[in-house]
Amino acid sequence: MGFIPPGPAPRSDSGMPKAHLETHPRIPAQRALVVTLIPKDPMQQSKPELIFVADQSGSMHGARTKTLVAALRVFLKSLPVEIKLNICYFGSSHLFFFPKSQVYDEKSLETALKSLDGLYGNYGGTETRDTVRASVESRDSTQPLSIILATDGDIWQQ
Repeated sequence: MGFIPPGPAPRSDSGMPKAHLETHPRIPAQRALVVTLIPKDPMQQSKPELIFVADQSGSMHGARTKTLVAALRVFLKSLPVEIKLNICYFGSSHLFFFPKSQVYDEKSLETALKSLDGLYGNYGGTETRDTVRASVESRDSTQPLSIILATDGDIWQQ
């Protein structure tokens, strides 16, 4: 048996935030951005708060809302129990599904999934800034916060 070199050396930037932009190979102007933020104390990540910020502006009407709903169903069904969860639908204005984030359990999952049935992309323009700001301000400050923004990218007031 020949010599097997050791794996790559540990990266010195392993605790640094990272972002990766992926462009769809066949669909023009379709991109996805993945951002990884490393908490200073990973033990605090045990029960984070997660807010899905879901675009319901006019440009999302039809097939785009169907795609969004399908993605949200997958995300919602794959979350770990006992995190805190909320959904913020937005367009020209925003609306939180729960007044305050709820502990993710069977009941909150069922309620959140039912909310997806009434989405039509009828909230007007795509104004993300105030929506993201409201999501941060509504957070439970005792827990780490993750925000997932789902939009078609036709954004006003970035």
